[in-house]
Amino acid sequence: LEDFAEEFPHIQPDMHGGEPLLIPIDDLRTIYEKIEEHWSHLDDRPHIQTNGTLLRDEHIELFEEFNVSLGISIDGPEELNDSRIARSGGEDVTRKMTKETRETINRIIEHDVLTCGLIVVASKTNCGTDEKLEKLLDWLDWLNKNNVSGHYNPALPYEDVQEDLSLEP
Repeated sequence: LEDFAEEFPHIQPDMHGGEPLLIPIDDLRTIYEKIEEHWSHLDDRPHIQTNGTLLRDEHIELFEEFNVSLGISIDGPEELNDSRIARSGGEDVTRKMTKETRETINRIIEHDVLTCGLIVVASKTNCGTDEKLEKLLDWLDWLNKNNVSGHYNPALPYEDVQEDLSLEP
């Protein structure tokens, strides 16, 4: 971070990719101290993107202390998040992680201090039918009413990696 700050004083680093909450909390504190030291002159807030399953109260306290914007990756409630099955090790694991992520989102809503946004990948799995789309929109409306915003990315076809989940026009 010291080297990055020298070379890029106007580009604040963010944390995403893989699962950044695997980093021990003391190391996260050190990272955010460095970000505050080198980039507090910018208008940007530090950002971290996670699936939310490892988020604990100590993370929430740390993120509040350093004014970190939290992003959570989830494609919808219950079975609407099943497109993650191929990446997580099966349906049981995905459903367990979806439940944990939803519990995290509920905790953040109850906490009412931490800024949180979601990244939702729009796919056949979560909005490929009228019924699924309606369920997703109802859930997103509920989140919006509870001050959880987000943005939506379309699923892109991946040859030889997974079933094509992209939506038709």
